[in-house]
Amino acid sequence: MGTGVATVTVIAFLDSCAKSDLKVDFTLDLTQPKYSALNNPGGSVVESGVIVARDFGNAFHAVSVTCTHAGCDVTYESQQNEFYCPCHGSLFNSSGDVLQGPATTSLQKFNVDVSGSMVHVYS
Repeated sequence: MGTGVATVTVIAFLDSCAKSDLKVDFTLDLTQPKYSALNNPGGSVVESGVIVARDFGNAFHAVSVTCTHAGCDVTYESQQNEFYCPCHGSLFNSSGDVLQGPATTSLQKFNVDVSGSMVHVYS
C-alpha cells in the first residue's frame, strides 16, 4: 500500500511539473465589476485558469495561473511586469518565460485581443 501511495504522489508531482496545454476561449467585459481591476494599468484578474494582466503600457498579457514548478498559483507583480510564484519564488516575464527558478518551464501564454471594453482571451 505504501508503494501505491508513493507512486501516486510521484505521478501527481511530475504532472504538476509538466507544461499544461490548457485550451481557453473567453471574453472579459470590463464594464462588469468582477473584471474592473483590468480598467487600470497594473491590474489583474484570474478567469478559467488564466491570469490576465494589464501592464503600465496598457498592453494585456494572459498566461496560465498555475506555476510549472509545483502547481501553485502565480500572481502579477505590476511594478516589475512579471508573474511571481509565492511558493518557491519562481519569476516569469509578461510572456510567461522563466526569469528565475526553480521553475524551468515557461507558463503557457494565450492570445489577447481587445476591442473597446471587451478582452478576448484564447488559445
